[in-house]
Amino acid sequence: MKRKSILFASALCTLIVALGMAAPAFANSAWDVEFEFDGPGRPPSVVNLRNYILGCVPRGSFVPNPPPPRDPEGPFSLTTPPVRGRELTDNQVYNYLNGCRLKPASVTGISVTGED
Repeated sequence: MKRKSILFASALCTLIVALGMAAPAFANSAWDVEFEFDGPGRPPSVVNLRNYILGCVPRGSFVPNPPPPRDPEGPFSLTTPPVRGRELTDNQVYNYLNGCRLKPASVTGISVTGED
C-alpha cells in the first residue's frame, strides 16, 4: 500500500512539471525614475543618486549603465525583479525610494513611471 502511494505521488509530481503547471514566472519590471530638488543642500551627483536608488529597491534591481542621465533629475532607467512572486507597482517603487533612510535631504519629489 505504501509503495502505491509513493508511486502515485511521484507520478503526479512528474505530470505537473511536464504540463508546465509549476508556479508562473513573472518578468522584471522597468521604470523611469525622476527627481525634484528643493531641500537643503545641493543636488547629489548622478553617481550618488544611482547608488541611492540601488540601496533602496529590492535586491536584484539594476540601473543600466549606458547612457546615464545628464542631470541628477533623471530620468534614471530602473529594472526591478518580482518580489514574493509578484511584479512591483509604481506606488511600491515610489515607497521604496521615498521611505528609504538613504534618501538625500535635497530630494523633495520622486516620480516613478512604468516603461512601456
